[in-house]
Amino acid sequence: MTGVSAATALRIFKLMRDVTDALKWNQPFRFWNHSLISKQMDDEPIQLPIDGVLDLHTFRPREIKDLVPDYLVECQKRGILRVRIIHGKGIGNLRRTVHSILSRHPNVESYSLASEHFGGWGATIIHLRPESVDPA
Repeated sequence: MTGVSAATALRIFKLMRDVTDALKWNQPFRFWNHSLISKQMDDEPIQLPIDGVLDLHTFRPREIKDLVPDYLVECQKRGILRVRIIHGKGIGNLRRTVHSILSRHPNVESYSLASEHFGGWGATIIHLRPESVDPA
C-alpha cells in the first residue's frame, strides 16, 4: 500500500480479515467500534446491543476487563442468562483473560467453550445466575 503507514496497513488488514470472518460465519460485522475510528471518537461511549452475544473482535484488549463484567450484569438485568462471548481462536490470550474474569464474577454460575456450531474454542458460553429479588 503506497503512502500508508505500517500501523494503518495492519489495521486495514485486520479489518478486512474481520469482515471476511464475519461473512464466512454469516454473522453481521460491527464497524462502529473498530480501531479505525478516530481517536476522538474512541473516548465517546458507544451503544452496545445487549442480546446475549458479545463479539470481542472489535474491542481493544485493555477494554475487556471492564466490558465483560458490565455486559454480563446488563444481560442478567434483562433476564438473559445464557451468554456467548466470542473471543476468537488465536493464541488464546484473550480466551484466558475472559475465563479469568468469569472465574471471579459472582453472577457466573458456569462457563465452557462453545460447541463447534457456536464457535468452538473461539467462543465461550456463560450461564448466569438469575438476578436475586429482595423480598419486600
